[in-house]
Amino acid sequence: MVPVWVIFFSETFAASIVELPNKNTIGNMKSNANLDYILSFKIKGIEKIAGKKLSLKEKIELKILRSPLGRKILAYRLQKNDTDKAQLALVLGIIGLAALFIPYVGLISLPFAIAALIIGYSARRQQPYNRKARTAIVLGWVTIGLFVLALMIAIAILTTFTWY
Repeated sequence: MVPVWVIFFSETFAASIVELPNKNTIGNMKSNANLDYILSFKIKGIEKIAGKKLSLKEKIELKILRSPLGRKILAYRLQKNDTDKAQLALVLGIIGLAALFIPYVGLISLPFAIAALIIGYSARRQQPYNRKARTAIVLGWVTIGLFVLALMIAIAILTTFTWY
């Protein structure tokens, strides 16, 4: 029996936490089902369970959470399990871009950029608004673009080179 927590986020993302009593049916449900169950309560019911009167701010937060947009924001804030993948993609993108400007190491930047793109798109699929994943994708494409530009310049210089 795991206790169910309701987290009310305000506009400044300060949190008020209310613990609900354990129930056999709640412990086996997923978090979205818990959230739906909790949001089905009326304000008076939540006040009775919490044992305190909700402030005006908490009542407004509850109204916001009942809206579809509020539920999406809460789900986004509560998802923390995929940030490691986005952070790895960001590190790979930075290494790829930095390696591009180091002589004789520039060829290594292409695999790093491709890995950053693959992992970044994977992280973005799981969390569409993750800034680290989006930044990794941008860094990957910038690195590939600069690599292709440098390759074209090198080919142009080598083709115009003549032996006298």
